[in-house]
Parts: sequence; structure tokens; C-alpha cells
Amino acid sequence: MQKGDVGTVIALDTSIDISTASTAEIKYKKPSGATGTWVGSASDTEVQYTTISGDINEVGIWSLQAHVVLAAWNGYSSIVDVTVGEQILI
Repeated sequence: MQKGDVGTVIALDTSIDISTASTAEIKYKKPSGATGTWVGSASDTEVQYTTISGDINEVGIWSLQAHVVLAAWNGYSSIVDVTVGEQILI
């Protein structure tokens, strides 16, 4: 992924069927230490989110984690680290 990417689908696997989730979101921690949440959608075992302008605004290692709420389960995926690179601007 590159800084400024728009339309990139981020998909995090939870290893369980989350199709009936009432909450499906992705928590993130930027290289600067700032944190936040993107509201995603549940698809089979994955939480998916499509980036929009301004989402990917720092170069470095981002930590991502899915958070899901089901009727009988409230839990998290494993943390995934993603390296965000710089764009070549011409």
C-alpha cells in the first residue's frame, strides 16, 4: 500500500463466520502512534474496508486489527502490520 491510496480494499480474516455481525470494523494504529477506527463490512470470515481520500496519510508501519460483535461473541482478529510506502510524484 502507498501513502494516498484510494479504493484499496483492506480485508482482515477472523477465522470464523461473521456474516451476521452487528459490528464489523478495523482498528488502526499509524506510524505516528495515532489510532482510529474504520467502519467495515462483514463478508464470510473477513472484515473489509475500502480506503477513501485521507485515510492512508502516513508512511511507515501501520498496525491493523478487525473488531467484530456477534450475538454470542465480541472479539478481535490478530494484529496485522502493513508497510505503507511513499509515492513517486511527477
